Amino acid sequence: MKEEHWEQSRHFFQKIIEAEKVFLDLGRDQSGERSKN
Repeated sequence: MKEEHWEQSRHFFQKIIEAEKVFLDLGRDQSGERSKN
């Protein structure tokens, strides 16, 4: 049971980290577009 719970937690954190990367990439793209203009 403990190992199963750990797998779920690890998967959950992975999702958060991936979403964070996408969010940072979006912010970078926006600032990049602003500097281009």
